[in-house]
Amino acid sequence: MCCNHISSLPKTNPEISLNRRDWIALNGEQVLWLPPDARPSCSAIKANKVALGLTSGQIIFIGFRI
Repeated sequence: MCCNHISSLPKTNPEISLNRRDWIALNGEQVLWLPPDARPSCSAIKANKVALGLTSGQIIFIGFRI
């Protein structure tokens, strides 16, 4: 079961962040816009990977080269 807030785990890499649930940012710069059906109800960031938990039950994994 997923959480009701943006981040369910502590961020271990400050270079990657979620802004307002609709953008993924690298070093504070918005680089990936998330369409409404891909916006997370919870998320986790570890190293260069982001996991997004959607309300539909789907999980999206995104990796970045940083």
